Amino acid sequence: MTLSRLTNSVRPSRLWPWGLALAGCLVVAPAEGQSFLVRDDWTRNFRIGLQLAFNIHSEFSLDGLVSIGSGDPGATGVPGVNHFYDDGYVRVDNTGNAGGVTSFWGYDNASQYDPVTRTLVYKNTRGFAAQNDIDVDSGATFGFELAYGGKIYDWRRVRLGWEFGYGLLPLNMEDSSALPATFLRVVQSFQTGGIALPTAPYQGGPSGLGPVIPDIATGLAPEIINGELTGSRELDVTLHSFRLGPTLFWRFHRRWAVTGGVGPALGLLNGGYRYNEVFLFDDGTTAANSGDFDQTIFLFGGYASGTILFRVIANADLYLSAQFLSLGDVQYGGGGRRATMDLGRTVMTSIGINWPF
Repeated sequence: MTLSRLTNSVRPSRLWPWGLALAGCLVVAPAEGQSFLVRDDWTRNFRIGLQLAFNIHSEFSLDGLVSIGSGDPGATGVPGVNHFYDDGYVRVDNTGNAGGVTSFWGYDNASQYDPVTRTLVYKNTRGFAAQNDIDVDSGATFGFELAYGGKIYDWRRVRLGWEFGYGLLPLNMEDSSALPATFLRVVQSFQTGGIALPTAPYQGGPSGLGPVIPDIATGLAPEIINGELTGSRELDVTLHSFRLGPTLFWRFHRRWAVTGGVGPALGLLNGGYRYNEVFLFDDGTTAANSGDFDQTIFLFGGYASGTILFRVIANADLYLSAQFLSLGDVQYGGGGRRATMDLGRTVMTSIGINWPF
């Protein structure tokens, strides 16, 4: 076959796609000896990534007589004061309880009324005794991290630097154990003045109109009753972590590098201990109780980290990092309630993008 015949047998329409592909490869792929991927003349770097935290534990404890702060039963034998109970209320109405009576009262159950003595009996739970020590693991918790660093000195592929990092980690751990408990209840009664009692449940208003009862409470013997504590106790906090320390960087391949760091760390916790409970008494009645212990707490500790980077383009790396963070223990609670969070052995991994410049 002659050269002219060989040339004629290969049509230009079949060659141009391959030519374009080859040209693209020549433009996109740099020569092995002068690849931009080995360029390491940057003096600063910034990275952002998604963080995943493990090995955070909290212990929820109930010790001794746990006090209950919600609902003040008020003083006995004194007119013109407010009374709050598990099963109703007797309050000061808009008239100031003129004539020693109030329209601002209510009750929940027909069993509270004694038709013989014509009295309403109210109960208010003031505390309970229950034993509980349970450890809760946070599992895998998502957050994010930012880091900014720079160079101090370099030896070609190895360099000494520094890095400041910030992490944001929401944490929520909950204990919803149902526990046997013994409850202490204050008991008080009110005369009804012989009125036709509205059917339970009844909730009167502050207007001064409608059925009225005398507003003076009579104290009766306190009651101890068994039952069950249900509901939830939870730690709902946000951990802000700050770290600053030296780093050592090594590029061991034109696309791959590793860096490690160690130094002090500061933790800032916002949030607190919250409880939302229901008391199930053996007499068939119930009561609800809720509250919180919120505070801001500072923690001090240290960290160690290691990161592997993969150069994608001249000024961007993908990175995968592991970090050990130790900030110690922190405790929330009061009145017989305690929740202790262990932040002394936190392990974090993160993945994201690093920009050298």
